[in-house]
Amino acid sequence: MSDADDAFPLIDAADAFASVGNGRAVLVDATWRLDQNAPPRQGPPLPGAVRFELDEVTAESSELPHMAPDRLRLAQWAYEVGLPWGAPAIIYDDIGLFSAPRVWWTLRHCGWTDVRVLNGGRPAWIAAGLPLEISPQIGDPPPDGAPDLSPRRRFSAASLDDVKAALREGAPRILDARPATRFAGDAPEPRGGLRSGHMPGAINIPYKEILTPEGELRPVADLDGLFSGLGLGRDSAAIATCGSGVTAAIIILALEATGRRAHSLYDGSWAEWGAPNPAGDRPVRRSAGPL
Repeated sequence: MSDADDAFPLIDAADAFASVGNGRAVLVDATWRLDQNAPPRQGPPLPGAVRFELDEVTAESSELPHMAPDRLRLAQWAYEVGLPWGAPAIIYDDIGLFSAPRVWWTLRHCGWTDVRVLNGGRPAWIAAGLPLEISPQIGDPPPDGAPDLSPRRRFSAASLDDVKAALREGAPRILDARPATRFAGDAPEPRGGLRSGHMPGAINIPYKEILTPEGELRPVADLDGLFSGLGLGRDSAAIATCGSGVTAAIIILALEATGRRAHSLYDGSWAEWGAPNPAGDRPVRRSAGPL
């Protein structure tokens, strides 16, 4: 794996297996479920994988779900799982592409550069006939040391004020990854107490529409056509949002794959925007008009 900041963000199962087998990378299991009553993870973790618990490696000062941790919290996680700061990492989940992009974005947000997403996740690994038990060789990981805590502009988190300004000014474009029925306000939010609908002016790109039926990212040419059709050129700025900042990262992944770098992720997402709003400064619209 390359440590280039602009390296393609995805890796296929065969290349991931080779990188893990020769000690050049470590797998990170990012499996997460919104529904705590959903079926458990689909089998054992991939070889040598360390865990990233989305609801635990988070900003402790916020009451919103799994807000991005600061770099010190991420460094603590890396120490706990025995992963040197900045070590080459491949992120996967057991659905295909669901929560893995969020963990990829989190590491990139905190300054990690050599990190990619396993395209298709654990199902792609299994479909490729790759083993679940290997003995990785010991490579030469980056030396342990104090993490770089300098500010990052790339992979930034958009604040509530950033989103309000974008809606007021018409840019950056707001891209909402939630299913169409939730965006339209025809289906309730899975988290109780939230209003139904969408931000006025937001564009709905349901995350499943940028994935193949097998759970992999659609070809770059398809995604480039999708974004171009929405008026998003290579230099167009965009803010991705969703229910709580997880599937929004799939949009960020797709933007990165097509060479679009001017993006940020609204970490609070609908969990913040859709909360009760007596002040009326977070307007919500449904398909039939404003609430």
